[in-house]
Amino acid sequence: MAYVLVFDEEFRKQFKKVRLDRMIAQNILDKIELLGPEAGKLIDSKLFLYEYKMKRPPLRIYFKHNIYTNEIYFLYIEMKKSKEMQQKTIDFLRKKFFSIIFFNLDIFFKLQKAFVEPCIP
Repeated sequence: MAYVLVFDEEFRKQFKKVRLDRMIAQNILDKIELLGPEAGKLIDSKLFLYEYKMKRPPLRIYFKHNIYTNEIYFLYIEMKKSKEMQQKTIDFLRKKFFSIIFFNLDIFFKLQKAFVEPCIP
């Protein structure tokens, strides 16, 4: 089963900065598209954050799997440097997604409240 790959503009800029060989980049994307979340290591089970590691070139790619639509969202790419830098990146992604989730839930409950209140006699 093939997964749909989704890139945002920020990830594209990061991908250009890394300057991967075109064949290596294509192999990475093909592997993730084919295997989906099984291509990487699960970092956060609540947010479905995954990390794909390579040794040559030393690279880490972070992505999120949407289980409902089978889409893979690429979030961040960096060259491997240290465990501390890796942990900073993971913490950054967790904070970013928790704030998005809570913001969306807040909007959802406000909309739900707006639709429910006028219906009460």
